[in-house]
Amino acid sequence: MGDNEMAVNCLVCGERISNANEQHLTVNLADGSTFYAHKRCVQAIRMLITNKASLPNELGESCPDLVHSLFLEHWFSESRTLNDVSSEIKRMGYNYSSATISNVLRSFTRKGILTRRGKPRSYTYVQKRPPA
Repeated sequence: MGDNEMAVNCLVCGERISNANEQHLTVNLADGSTFYAHKRCVQAIRMLITNKASLPNELGESCPDLVHSLFLEHWFSESRTLNDVSSEIKRMGYNYSSATISNVLRSFTRKGILTRRGKPRSYTYVQKRPPA
């Protein structure tokens, strides 16, 4: 096995965590046992436990699902730029283009979920109302 390879499975979904660079969490218990889980799996469980969303049918989430989860977490209670949203989605372990994220933000604006302020290429987005 190479330097970056791991021989462990995700505690949540059972899929192999393919290498040390893959985004995962490590939990070391007092008894010396160690468990691993994908960050995306931990996030899905956290949202399920806090009743902010139901567990998706598949562990992959669409860009609109991710933006909606940020809205439900009150992340848009402060004005956010497209770059802010893109960085947060990347931090969550997903890679969507700025164009895709921009289209989702425009859709959420049309639906009255977010308010868009500013001028083209420098818009900010903020929640229009708090999540129900």
